[in-house]
Amino acid sequence: MKDVLRILVIRGGGIGDMILTIPALRALRRVADNLHVTLLTNWPASSTSSPVTVLTRLTLVDSVVTLPYSNSRHLRSLLALIRSLPRLRASSFDVIVCLRHSVRSRISQMLESFVFRRLVAPKVAIGFRVASQLHNLTTQEGSPIRMRQEAERLVAVLASEGLDFVSAGLYEPANPSSTTEIDSVAELLDGPGTKGVPWVAVCPFAKEAKKAWPLSRYEAVCRRLDSCLGCRFVIVGGEHDRSRGDRFARTLGDGVINTCGELSIIEVCELLSRCRFYLGNDTGPMHLAALVGTPCVAIFSAHNNPGKFYPVGTNHKISRKSVSCEGCLHAKCKYLQPLCMNAVSVEEVYENCLEIGFSA
Repeated sequence: MKDVLRILVIRGGGIGDMILTIPALRALRRVADNLHVTLLTNWPASSTSSPVTVLTRLTLVDSVVTLPYSNSRHLRSLLALIRSLPRLRASSFDVIVCLRHSVRSRISQMLESFVFRRLVAPKVAIGFRVASQLHNLTTQEGSPIRMRQEAERLVAVLASEGLDFVSAGLYEPANPSSTTEIDSVAELLDGPGTKGVPWVAVCPFAKEAKKAWPLSRYEAVCRRLDSCLGCRFVIVGGEHDRSRGDRFARTLGDGVINTCGELSIIEVCELLSRCRFYLGNDTGPMHLAALVGTPCVAIFSAHNNPGKFYPVGTNHKISRKSVSCEGCLHAKCKYLQPLCMNAVSVEEVYENCLEIGFSA
């Protein structure tokens, strides 16, 4: 009998996409004790901003192959995959698990199945035929139908192939922080006059304009939280958000900390675990907050199906509005100000903050 069962898992996307894979990776780890899991992804393993470091800290992944293919449809990405085929084949994978996004064309499915089943040649390949066209369906009122949460869908991909695993605890929070991150975040937050002060993590930015709630409304919510409840705010985001974070911090006034681009992704996890709740758009930090068990007050665009990319867990409040163009799936909104985001009021988000963060 072979000592180690070698598994290749294919998953790409943004930070949130990778974090949503954690329950499925946990399930996979429960199938047998002698697993070696390699992740094929668009993220590097060594970068401190890479979500792969979260997966390795949680001992869900043993090694990483970085290829743009896992998150791109471009021809050059396919060529990069083809150039890597000898290395992948030499790894002698027993099982290849495709956990790519559910919205894929029939041609993409057939091509992936051929490349990985025939050219990499594992003993077993699963998940390549799993794709969904449900985004094309609407309710009688014309709204897109609610879809299964992505983390649950990925677990269901494994279960649909007949894999038997214990499902209890798959979606439980986890904090990948070590003493190093705990100490560095404590130094950042535990200043004079902060004892007992409720910290709120704010991520008012988004890579895509269609997912961004107006900054002026975030400012209004934060000012009310400050004046009524004495909250302190820490802004989270990536390197590309740093200058905007500085401007937003100056707008809110003294005592606001801008950490955009300043922390490793593990430090961000620790920071979020110390906050009363997360307030922001549908972003990677939102999914990191859910991972460590921090409640989320999140504002969602209506361009996608409701429910699909909501944060894992039940202790969240989601603001999402149905509008005439709901479910468009457009890469770029046709309106200068997205209708679905503008339909979310300051009052609603403020009330969600009170319910999530101060109802006890």
